Formats: sequence, structure tokens, C-alpha cells
Amino acid sequence: MVEVQENIVVEKIIADAKAKAEALLADTAKTSAAQFDAVKAELKEVRAEAVKKATGKALDANKHRLLLSNIDVKRNELNFKSELTGFAFDLAKQDILKLNDKKYLEVIKAIILKNANNGDVIIVSKHDEKRITSTFVAEAAKAGKIKLGYSVVSDFKGGIKIMGKTFDRDFTLDNILAELRKKIETQVADILFNN
Repeated sequence: MVEVQENIVVEKIIADAKAKAEALLADTAKTSAAQFDAVKAELKEVRAEAVKKATGKALDANKHRLLLSNIDVKRNELNFKSELTGFAFDLAKQDILKLNDKKYLEVIKAIILKNANNGDVIIVSKHDEKRITSTFVAEAAKAGKIKLGYSVVSDFKGGIKIMGKTFDRDFTLDNILAELRKKIETQVADILFNN
């Protein structure tokens, strides 16, 4: 009977050990599952944050590229408008140079009478020496009741320069148009581009 009792005790110990092992195993499984779920949730959050950062960086990079592209487009548009406006002023210069002698000399005479002082020298370009002659300058001086000198140079085309005793004045066509362009370029661009 002692043997039977020993078997019962051993079976009881084994059954208790099994129950404890199963409980411990179930508890460990629950803990492991909870830990796994927690790690999985944390990994999901980390992944979402990484995707958000990468997407944000990509969006920022795309915004930056788009901004640079827009700047390039605006710069090219402004360059085109400036070139076209310059072309319009070049055409105006050509039209002025093609004026008949009477109209052209009226403009030159008005410049002389308004700006020349007694003793100044009127400098004419080689291009205009047949139109703006020393005789013409003498007649303009007489009309203004002043004495003027006359000289011919070849470094400009159209208009005149007035060399004075204390300072010179530049009334070349290029200079007049450059000054005019500063004043009215925006208006000309508005007319050309219907803004």
C-alpha cells in the first residue's frame, strides 16, 4: 500500500507540476503575446513616423524644386520681356535714324538751342556729318545768339555731344534712348504684353 500511496503522491506532484507548467506556459504566452503586440505597435508607430518624415522631406524637396522652377520661369519671362523691349527701342533708334533730314535736323536744332551755351563745341558723328554740317551748327548758334564750335568723331551713331567749358553733355541717340528706357520701360512692356 505504501507503493500505491507513493504513486498517488508522485502522480499528484507530476499533475501539480504539469498544471504549474501549463499555467506558467499560458502566462508566458500571454506576456509574450502582449510584449509582441506592444513591440509590433511601437514598430508600427516608428514606421509611420519614418514614412511621415520621408514624405515630408520629399514634399519639401518637391516644393523646393517647384519653387526653383517657378523662379526660373519668371526669370526667363523677364529676360524675354527685357530683350523684346530692347528690340522695340532698337527699332525706334533705326526709325529715328531714317527720319528725313528736315525732321531729324529739327530735333537736333531743338537739342542745341535748349542745351548749348556760348563757347560750347557741338560734336557730330561720322554717320551724321553730311546731315549735321558746320553750316547747320552755325545757323543754330545764330538762332540761339551764341557762338558754337563744330567737331566730327566716329564713336557714336545719331544725335550729338556738347562739349562745354566745365562739363560735357551726351545727347547721342543711344544715351537719349537709354534715359528714356529707364523712364518708360514698364509702360512699353505693358503695351507689348497687354498687361
